[in-house]
Amino acid sequence: MTELELKFSRMEGHVPSGAELDAAFADTGLEPGPLRRATNVDRYYDDARLSLSRVGYALRTRMAEGAMLATLKTLGTVEGALHRRDELELPVPEGATAADPWPPEIADRVRMATDPRTLVRAVELTTERATFEVRHEGRTVATVAFDEVEAKLPNSERTAHWSELEIEGEDEATLHRVSAALEGLLTLVPASQTKLERARAVLLLGASLDEGA
Repeated sequence: MTELELKFSRMEGHVPSGAELDAAFADTGLEPGPLRRATNVDRYYDDARLSLSRVGYALRTRMAEGAMLATLKTLGTVEGALHRRDELELPVPEGATAADPWPPEIADRVRMATDPRTLVRAVELTTERATFEVRHEGRTVATVAFDEVEAKLPNSERTAHWSELEIEGEDEATLHRVSAALEGLLTLVPASQTKLERARAVLLLGASLDEGA
């Protein structure tokens, strides 16, 4: 499937209240649903040569609400805040091992770039997420996520933290309507990088500075 979303950096970690959201969407014809909170733990994988990154793949496992999912995303295209990416997401099979956790459909695609058995954990992201659905005439047309992200490299004490906003849906015009409503509440800066790209840029830059000190 194709993932379509707007991504923004946020200058503050404030999550609007239900009353604030109701007021922001009052004249839009859209209705915000109740806020839900969850913690996602994402582990991204690559080989020592970063073969997946070189071909524009991002491969992760996610533990959320007691379920483990494996997801493969392409780099896709970015226009301002708008990201388009192909995404394949499947449950981790029963009986999967730490050395071979990948559903066959994902493993087959990974083999076009590298041997899945050579993959190791490259980056870990822990995201405190507050989400709500946006409805139009009773149908969900978008999902908004306020994310507080902590990133770290394996075997390192170094961490990076930032705040993001993601608006995901199937229709670009609707996504922009949602972002316009939220701009009355928040300072939003278009983000051209994915979470993985941002984590690598910040963490690896810091490591390079330490080595040169």
